[in-house]
Amino acid sequence: MRLVATADVPEGAIIARDVRASAMDAVPLLSAGAPLQPAYRRALERAGISHVFVDDEVSAGIEPVGIVPREVRARAIRVVTDLYAAANRAAMRKTGVERADVEALQPVAKELALEVCRRDPVLPTLGETGPPGEYLPAHSVDVAVLGMLVAARHQRTRGWVDTATSSRRYDVNEPGLERLGLALLLIDLGKAAVPRGLLEHPGPLEAPERATVCQHVELGADILPAGASYVMQAVMRHHHERWDGGGYPDGLAGDAISWEARVAAIADVFDATTSNRVYCEAAPQHEGWSTVISGAGTAFDPELVEAFREVVVPYPPGTEVRLVDGRVAVVAAVDAADPLRPTVRAAAEDGSVETLEGAPVQPVAGAGQAGRAA
Repeated sequence: MRLVATADVPEGAIIARDVRASAMDAVPLLSAGAPLQPAYRRALERAGISHVFVDDEVSAGIEPVGIVPREVRARAIRVVTDLYAAANRAAMRKTGVERADVEALQPVAKELALEVCRRDPVLPTLGETGPPGEYLPAHSVDVAVLGMLVAARHQRTRGWVDTATSSRRYDVNEPGLERLGLALLLIDLGKAAVPRGLLEHPGPLEAPERATVCQHVELGADILPAGASYVMQAVMRHHHERWDGGGYPDGLAGDAISWEARVAAIADVFDATTSNRVYCEAAPQHEGWSTVISGAGTAFDPELVEAFREVVVPYPPGTEVRLVDGRVAVVAAVDAADPLRPTVRAAAEDGSVETLEGAPVQPVAGAGQAGRAA
């Protein structure tokens, strides 16, 4: 299957996956196996579905995968949505969220961590784009999943210190990964205390307005229940700090920023770039990837960026790309060591399907602002 801009899907093309307006919807807008008709296309476009997966001869057998199954992600979004509702009520009362509301996320963090630890070494097509109104809960879940994936890779390849034995280990610290995941699920909780009009402002903010939005990191730390862990507080307060010291709220730099907050910074920027928001449409995965890679040593910890590079690629399987001869091809496989030269499939002049290994590729111009499908 391949991911195609809804506007560019040929009439009659077979939909490869159920299309939902929201990750939490039980009933799809369009079911897998249905041929795309003009009326269906119009309905999808009205619902804001910018991309869909389709099956055709060129992409046959290509199976894009996520980090966690769709149903696991949907369950997590439901629970986080409830937490944001509780946080909104707490903000109106000018109180913190209840401990029970946070503890309800622990099984979610555990399930997501288990999925991250058990996944095969297949480079993922990350997440699904939902409607802007679902952004905060979906963003929190996707940041948690990506952050844990990067953290697990970093632990396996760079190691971590087991405080019980004072030895360096090269496996995944599963309890630590769960604690990180729980903290990442709470990452933007402080935005519940920021005026909605500012969060959804369609244009550039004035300096005072931007300062108010930036306060969400401190408001989030304040809204946590008493006794919240150091990891929760550090991720909440410091995920907008920069490696070079140019971030906020405390201007921390380098190792003065906790490891967990440095992981959070990468996952947060990547997912925000590639998600639909009220004031901007999602960018494709290759743009989010480039944003992280180019920020190594300035915005982000370069060692963690390298771990990100090893598990995330700009053009994952199922992505449409353009070859140097102008043909549109579909990525079939990727070597993380050379992600800009994947193995692709394209239609040959005689109508057969041609497989090209290590082909230099470029984005498909006009392939839409959203790189991820609903």
